[in-house]
Amino acid sequence: IRNRVAFSYILAYGAHTYELFAFRGWSFALFALIGARHGLSLGLVTGLVSALTLAGMAASIIGARLCLGNGRHRIISFVGMASVIVAAVSSLVLGAPVWIALGCLFIYNVCIMLDSGALTAGVVSVAGEGDRGALLAVHSMVGFAGGSLGAPAVGMMLDLGGGGDRLDAWSGALLVMGLGSALVALIQWRAWRRHGFAV
Repeated sequence: IRNRVAFSYILAYGAHTYELFAFRGWSFALFALIGARHGLSLGLVTGLVSALTLAGMAASIIGARLCLGNGRHRIISFVGMASVIVAAVSSLVLGAPVWIALGCLFIYNVCIMLDSGALTAGVVSVAGEGDRGALLAVHSMVGFAGGSLGAPAVGMMLDLGGGGDRLDAWSGALLVMGLGSALVALIQWRAWRRHGFAV
């Protein structure tokens, strides 16, 4: 790909969808485990996981708007770093009181989604008239390729940690998820240093 700025967004999108699909694929199981340990009903757990999706949609729009005029590479790199921190904190508080554990996971979901729309908007904004369709096709392909790795990586970590009924295994799984945002932050920070504030 000759368009290096677009390529930085595309690579970051692959890392983002790795983390997003990992979290989305396993969030119900994690919420159900925490809920069962604290006596929450399955209906309440289902409602909370549904709320994750709605909050994620809003976060994606807010993140894209936040990037306008503030330097997309810079904002996305900051969001990625924040997401890594929240993933690490979430991994440490799974055994805390239920609303602390679930609250941290809810914030983590928001952090994951803050850069979703911004990365796609970034590709569109730097694509030329003649290659926009091709770049978006590559963007989608890389994104789904990254997404296909996320859930299996979490499953492997849970197996290595002793199974999905162990909170310490889930702590490791959250750190594995957070690798996606770490890559997003690194890719976008390098792009920010190379291409500057404007893009």
